[in-house]
Amino acid sequence: VTKADGTTDSTKNYTIDVKGKLTITKSDELAFVELSANGYDKPYDARTHGEAAKTNAKTGATKVEYSVDNGATWSETVPTITDAGTVNVKVRATNPNYANTAEGEYTLNVSKVAIEVYRETSMAYTGSEQTMDITKDNAKGLVGDEQLTLTGAKVSGTEARTHESVAEGWTWSVTKADGTTDSTKNYTIDVKGKLTIT
Repeated sequence: VTKADGTTDSTKNYTIDVKGKLTITKSDELAFVELSANGYDKPYDARTHGEAAKTNAKTGATKVEYSVDNGATWSETVPTITDAGTVNVKVRATNPNYANTAEGEYTLNVSKVAIEVYRETSMAYTGSEQTMDITKDNAKGLVGDEQLTLTGAKVSGTEARTHESVAEGWTWSVTKADGTTDSTKNYTIDVKGKLTIT
C-alpha cells in the first residue's frame, strides 16, 4: 500500500484478508468415439482381434471397463477373440471430470472357414472294385500353416461309369500351426470325389 502521494509506503497501517472461490462443474458429455469400430466380424484367420474403446475425454483419468457376461462382472481387460464364435461386449467409461457414465456395446464375431476337399481320377475297368482315396493333399481353404488330418475318405466302384459317392465313416480334424492345438472348431469341411471307370 502507498500513501496518497504515490510514493510513501503505508503497508504497516493495514491488515489484509484474501479469499476466492473457483467452482469447476463437471461436463456431462463423456461418450465413446466410433464404438462401432471396435466390433469385428470376419472369418477365422488364426489371429487375435479386439481393440480398446476410446472416449472423447479431454482431461482427467478415464476408466474404461468391459463385460462379456451381460454386465454380471466387469474388467479393464480389453476383450479379444481368436477362434470361431461370438463375444458380446458391454463397455462403460467413467471420468471424474464428467458427470455421466458412458455406456455402449459391440460384438466380436469370427466365422468358420470352409475347407473344400475334392479329387477326381479315371481308372480302367477291371471287373473288380477299385478305390480312389481322398486325402488332405486335395484340400483347399486351410489358414496359414494349419494342418488337416483326413481319414477314410474314398470313392469306390466296379462298373464302368462315374462314381461320386464318398464312403461313410470318414473322420477329420485340424491342428494349429504349433502342431498340437486343436483348430477343428474353426472350420467346416466338404469332401467330394469323382471316380470315372472306363
